[in-house]
Amino acid sequence: MRVYLDNNATTKIDPLVRVKMQPFFEELYGNPNSLHKYGMEVRPALNEALGDMYDALNVPDSDDIIITSCATESNNTVLKGIFFKYILKNPEKNHIVTTSVEHPAILDTLLYLSDFGVDVTYVDVDAEGGVSAEAIKAAVTDKTILISMMWANNETGMIFPVEEVSAFAKEKGILFHTDAVQAIGKLKIDLTAVNVDYLTFSAHKFHGPKGIGGLYVKKGKQLPNLLHGGEQMGGKRAGTLNVAYV
Repeated sequence: MRVYLDNNATTKIDPLVRVKMQPFFEELYGNPNSLHKYGMEVRPALNEALGDMYDALNVPDSDDIIITSCATESNNTVLKGIFFKYILKNPEKNHIVTTSVEHPAILDTLLYLSDFGVDVTYVDVDAEGGVSAEAIKAAVTDKTILISMMWANNETGMIFPVEEVSAFAKEKGILFHTDAVQAIGKLKIDLTAVNVDYLTFSAHKFHGPKGIGGLYVKKGKQLPNLLHGGEQMGGKRAGTLNVAYV
């Protein structure tokens, strides 16, 4: 008998999820942006799924949850959006603080942005793989625009001090982003109790399908679109929605 021990990489899709998805491959296959019957009849399911996401994060519907293709796209949207909206317009606030053990979707994107003048501080972990909130705070300067820190590490399972660091960020007027891919479905996430401006997640990490992710954006913290060419998601992310996966 084979035993699977790599749920941090991906999870097996839940049988109940497959059953829930099946009608959208066969009968309910319309484009939710279409104005005819086939499009309109899939919208209630889409709205229900989005409502479930708002409930899971415990956030008001005045905030945004944007459906993406994966957490990598979500992370790119945040980091490049911060660059275009803030750093490009005010190069004096060009500093981002992160940890040295983030997912490559964070580290590689920040390396790319460093070629365009973004200054990045990578805070190291301790001997146990944890990150000290004090070390994050000490890395902040007058030029810091963003702190980006994962909620839980994908290799060690260490939980990082998101609550404390996000509260510090709010106090200092610094934007805060967390890659919560490894936290959702394993930890209780209540964003009314945590000062998170941006949060990314991916369905295949908690028994959903691959190829679908999300980005939470707090009201008033909207970023420029990464993708253009359509008015989906209220004009915030172009591309026909994969209703079955949502």
